[in-house]
Amino acid sequence: MQFANVLRKKRKELHLTQQQLADKLHVTRQTPSRWENNLSYPNLDTLVNLSEFLAVPLDILLKGDGNLMVNKISQDAG
Repeated sequence: MQFANVLRKKRKELHLTQQQLADKLHVTRQTPSRWENNLSYPNLDTLVNLSEFLAVPLDILLKGDGNLMVNKISQDAG
C-alpha cells in the first residue's frame, strides 16, 4: 500500500482531521493533504514523529510504496 493510502487510512481510523494531524506534527494544514495526495513526502524527522503518533511502524510507511519515499529521502539528504 502506498504511503499516502496508509496515512489517510490510519488518520481516518483515529478520527483525526488533516488539521488535527498537522497541529500535532507542527506543520501547516496543507502538508498532510499534500502527503495524502502524493504531492510530497515528510522529512525524516517528521516521518519518525508521524510513525510514533499514528502507531505505524516506520518500515510500513517507508516500504509501502516500493521504496519511492526511501529514494526521495536519500536524494534530499545527499
